[in-house]
Amino acid sequence: KLCNNYLSEPGHRPSHVAAMALPTKLRQSQIQEGANVFRGRNRGANLPVPASVQRHRPASRGETGLFGFLILLVVVSAGNLILGSALHLQNFEEIHLQRPDTSSKHSALFGFNSTFQNAVRGFFHPEAAVINSQGIVRGGIREQIEHFAHDHHANIPDITHHIDPGHPDSLEDVLVAAGVDVTKEMKGRLASMKNVIDLYYGREEGKDGVRIVGMDTCRKFRENVDPAEAYIGPAGMFNTGTNLMATYLQRNCFLPKRVEKHGADGMRFQTPWGKHTPVSWRFKNVAEQGGIGVNPTDFLPVVMIKDPYTWMTSMCRHTYAANWLHKEGHCPNLVANDFDANFEEGSVIPVKVRYKAKNVTHHSSLVDLWNTWYRDYAKVDFPRLIVRFEDLLLRPVEVVGKVCECGGGELRKGNFIYTTESAKGGSSSHKDSSGLIAAITKYTNSTERMLPFEDEDLSYAVRNLDEDLIDTFHYFATTKK
Repeated sequence: KLCNNYLSEPGHRPSHVAAMALPTKLRQSQIQEGANVFRGRNRGANLPVPASVQRHRPASRGETGLFGFLILLVVVSAGNLILGSALHLQNFEEIHLQRPDTSSKHSALFGFNSTFQNAVRGFFHPEAAVINSQGIVRGGIREQIEHFAHDHHANIPDITHHIDPGHPDSLEDVLVAAGVDVTKEMKGRLASMKNVIDLYYGREEGKDGVRIVGMDTCRKFRENVDPAEAYIGPAGMFNTGTNLMATYLQRNCFLPKRVEKHGADGMRFQTPWGKHTPVSWRFKNVAEQGGIGVNPTDFLPVVMIKDPYTWMTSMCRHTYAANWLHKEGHCPNLVANDFDANFEEGSVIPVKVRYKAKNVTHHSSLVDLWNTWYRDYAKVDFPRLIVRFEDLLLRPVEVVGKVCECGGGELRKGNFIYTTESAKGGSSSHKDSSGLIAAITKYTNSTERMLPFEDEDLSYAVRNLDEDLIDTFHYFATTKK
């Protein structure tokens, strides 16, 4: 029919095919073949293909197959995206929330981290960067996971790398995730999760999770520092969890490029200028332990900050290099009373810190020491993270994962290695330091948090603690009742 239409048009009837007649019933392939033969025999005539032929020419087998393949690809891709995500979310608690690692194996088609599914997600949501090589979840799928875990009351706070399923149901779940066998007596001493959320997280949307200041400086660090020469390590005032952070980093994080070049993971015990020393000494002091030969600009400081109210109580137990006159009956002693015989009643008690024989800082009070030390780190223009001790205590996998990624590192394969004993060891200066159970019991009790303070001391603290720091890290005062 196609050929007859062609031949019927004026000027398109070559003499050698004038009498050509085609059967009325031909298979599509034969029709196409005939048309091709016709064109080939008349190639020299430069005959145009009529519009009728172009309009009615059926698709070739190859074209039909390609079109069908594209439709199939779209259907399979969309199905994999939707069904794969749905299957993962349905089994999220079983697959992930039972174990603190990302080493679970999944099928190539429906796996949460399958190459194909990631490619599909990246095609539809290129801005989301859903999952990177460390299993870090971002974008829309992260929101789905968080909502799923929240709706299904996840048993533990954050036991997959970088996946934040919200708050745990209870502090018991935090201990269980760390491998602690929680007894009935232990359970009775734990605060309710509601009180913990109100104390350190609040209910304001967008500000009710882990708080890490400085995540916006991570890219700058990774772009400006040779990954083979980079380091990550803690800094912080005394009694703020610097040893705990160092232990978690050393056990769970490594810098791949540094391992390739130097055979070392890049995790350090402290910053090269000294973890407790003020940040203003960054290029003026070299720590005796781990500071020699380390370029400060290659180092990502992870600054540990602690609730100032529990921190001052900790300072009363372990003063380290800080010196001020105080007695067991009155500490924290911000404002002098009858116990402070060397001071006029009502006066503020000063503090000095002797970092070295000739490096001494002076402060009007413990509050002023906390304010000054952390305000200086908050104002720096180089990459650094400021991490709450309370977040590291309650949600270590999420915190360590984010810190590790920030510095260009990766979490080690396998289960996250928790620390349940005191990270400070058993030296005399660290004697009686809290293990995980004691720390969670002590630092999540809103009532005991304020009990050591006399009314005058508490009033002074509320008036003089840096408002920006208190608001940023949600360290608001509570009543003693």
